Amino acid sequence: MSGAMSKIEIESTSDSAAGAIASPGAILRSAREAAGYSRAEMADKLNWLSCYVEAIEEDRYEAFSSRAFATGYMKSYGRYLKVAEDVYLEAHHQMLAAAGGAVEREPLSGVRPPRQVVVSSRAGLYGAGLVLAALIALLWWQQTQPTPQQPSATDSDAAEQSATLEMSEIVSGIEETAAAYSTPIATDAATAAGQEPVDFSDVERENSIVDAADTESETGLEAVGILEFRFTAECWLEVRDSRGDLIYANLRRAGDTLTLEGAAPFDVLLGDASAATLSYLGAAVPISAVDGRKFARLSVGD
Repeated sequence: MSGAMSKIEIESTSDSAAGAIASPGAILRSAREAAGYSRAEMADKLNWLSCYVEAIEEDRYEAFSSRAFATGYMKSYGRYLKVAEDVYLEAHHQMLAAAGGAVEREPLSGVRPPRQVVVSSRAGLYGAGLVLAALIALLWWQQTQPTPQQPSATDSDAAEQSATLEMSEIVSGIEETAAAYSTPIATDAATAAGQEPVDFSDVERENSIVDAADTESETGLEAVGILEFRFTAECWLEVRDSRGDLIYANLRRAGDTLTLEGAAPFDVLLGDASAATLSYLGAAVPISAVDGRKFARLSVGD
């Protein structure tokens, strides 16, 4: 490739000596062809549109938005092909000078110049106005709030004295109540007059004896009894205590045993007199059918 570059430089020099101007596009095109790249391949390697490659090689710089952009594209093209910048840039300057420094721009078909984005300042002014209004509202709100008043020293002293007075009254009332409860209470007028108090211990002792006797008598009225049944066949059983309350009623089967406890005497009803045996407080109780019938009714614990 260096041989190709030398050939390009020599041709450019000879052409200049002859008075002809070698265009920068022709120099770069010769370098591309010497490197063996097509325009499409060159566009792929530079990540360009193929129309930009054509515009550079054909010296149609009006395809770019400005002369500076055209120069930048030209330098990128020559840098990739390793062409000395002074070769094609000098040719570029001479071509511009020959054209009088003015190049008419005509956009390429299918190539859109970069679109400038204009940011309106109206949105920014609107946002700034909202922030300013919020700050003004905050300041106004702070100024309209009432300032909390600190209690003065006089008010604090008065409150403390009032609390002390109330506490002293409470303590005084407690002491008076304790003194009243600690004073012996006179049992009658004689004690209040200074006479010896009456000893009621004997009376209380007699009352306790009477209460115990009454308790024993009440307990004796309802003696506790224990009934024990053994069944040899199916039999209905009902048992009532001395108050007539039903304490058991159910059907028993052969092999069952049953123990009942309650207030004697008991009223016992057996559906089959021959199907059960009975003992009261460990003693056997005879069971007989009523008037030759199958069932039996008897009173136990009289």
